[in-house]
Amino acid sequence: MKGRLEKLFSDESKWNLAIILAGTNDLAFERDYKKICDALLEVHQTAWKHNCYTISMTVPESDDANENKQFITRRNLVNDYIRSEISNRNKYPYAFAVFDLNVKVPYNNFKHDYLTKDD
Repeated sequence: MKGRLEKLFSDESKWNLAIILAGTNDLAFERDYKKICDALLEVHQTAWKHNCYTISMTVPESDDANENKQFITRRNLVNDYIRSEISNRNKYPYAFAVFDLNVKVPYNNFKHDYLTKDD
């Protein structure tokens, strides 16, 4: 992902804001959460070194993780890292904001009433 982001910045375009949602597939492939956190920070730092602000998005709930406590624990650790470290504006002035998808889009507790079919 970092390489693709570097290519975007290399074309002389003036990007000033990037929205970054990453880590979901890494969690699904059971990668170590510390490696995921390191990679997330690296992606943000790639944008920051080009004077580009970032909006971090936490990893949302998913159906696959509904019963998997290890996945949920690792996702929570990654999301805590996003909320506390990557969003630290004192440390990273270009860390513009965090959009907490995990809280705002509660997949497992979402009311699907509008999907009911009339018989």
